[in-house]
Amino acid sequence: MVGLLSLAHLMAFVDRFAMSAVAGQIKLAFRIGETELGALQGLAIALPYAAVILPFGRLVDRLPPRRMVLIGLGIWTAGGLACAFCTSAAQLWAARMMMGIGQAAFIPASLALFAGAFRGGSLAQALSVFTAGSTLGKSVALLAAGGILSLDLSMPGFHALFGAPWRAVFMLTAAPNLLLLLALAVVGLPRATPAVRDGAIGREAPLVQPGFLTFALFALTPIVLIQASAAWTPVFYVRYFQFTPARSAALLGIAVLVAAPVGHLAGGALAAAGLRRGVFPGRLVAICLAAAAALGLIFCFAPVAALSLAGYSLIVLILGIAAPATLAGVNMLAPPGRAGAANALYMGLATLIGVGLGPTAVGAMSDAWFGGPGGLRQSLAVLMLAVPAAAMALAIACGKLWRPLATAPDQPSVSQMSV
Repeated sequence: MVGLLSLAHLMAFVDRFAMSAVAGQIKLAFRIGETELGALQGLAIALPYAAVILPFGRLVDRLPPRRMVLIGLGIWTAGGLACAFCTSAAQLWAARMMMGIGQAAFIPASLALFAGAFRGGSLAQALSVFTAGSTLGKSVALLAAGGILSLDLSMPGFHALFGAPWRAVFMLTAAPNLLLLLALAVVGLPRATPAVRDGAIGREAPLVQPGFLTFALFALTPIVLIQASAAWTPVFYVRYFQFTPARSAALLGIAVLVAAPVGHLAGGALAAAGLRRGVFPGRLVAICLAAAAALGLIFCFAPVAALSLAGYSLIVLILGIAAPATLAGVNMLAPPGRAGAANALYMGLATLIGVGLGPTAVGAMSDAWFGGPGGLRQSLAVLMLAVPAAAMALAIACGKLWRPLATAPDQPSVSQMSV
């Protein structure tokens, strides 16, 4: 289960982030500005995702989640393939929205299966594999797009089949999902979610509880940083260090391929070790955010590409460490019987703010505050400093989240703990 769902999660982010490697080509093809380009990368997916994820999360708490996993994967694959055939920015918006709807069905169903199968420290370690799939997906997207863009475009049949290099990127990155859909349909997945397992159906607790909601808002801040920076980083190196699009995608893909899994797996181990000692995982998230803010200045303003790439790689690694801790905390604080809805609320907020508003805000700052394309560096720097600062203020305001755990985290009552 962990392997299949993590692989599907990887492919979800391949399809999301393939566009970042060809953003410049799409901007020219459809004659759009920085703000609309950022919105296509983020809001086009995030808005429908946030609109439907809570109803899908409620269904996950009532129906076998296997069905939601298959439906979600099928819908977003269709949207990814449709991107290759768009002839206008409006059509590309519609295709990206379809991807968002499909992923909104898949992700809470997958997280509910994890919450039903694992507890406490074991949950943190299993989730580290799942979250590693998301950042590996970004790396695979960049490497695959870089490889496709470096193809000999004069080879026989290329233009007849694809029409343009950016169309080939969308088509060839989405096509493997068809094999994954077949594999998931053939191999059975567990049917028990926490609500079914614990007999919580029919006695639902309120979802929006202060402790849960406060931590969820704090926990989504690493996602804002990594998603917004990832959307613009390929363009950043083309614009400021004169990389070709293919070289930028390839180098960033390699950097993320190394840094992301190391960070996520290390984060799972650190969160599990802290939980066994009674330390709530929010502390680990706060440390990672502080380190990412400092590294953000190196990434944005380093005078040479190698130093900037090193800074970005360390940001990916450190925010990867935070990822399993955020999801572990969300599932620990989820009200009884509401794992599907709780994960849906958290992922909806994270996607709307991180995937949707983050890239759009960077593009808007570049257009409005810093004089257009040349202001991308300053816009990214503002993001890398402002988001951790806001997170720290929130962490100080909700100091009760940093008290030691009152209940052993691997006991069955973990989802009902008061922190």
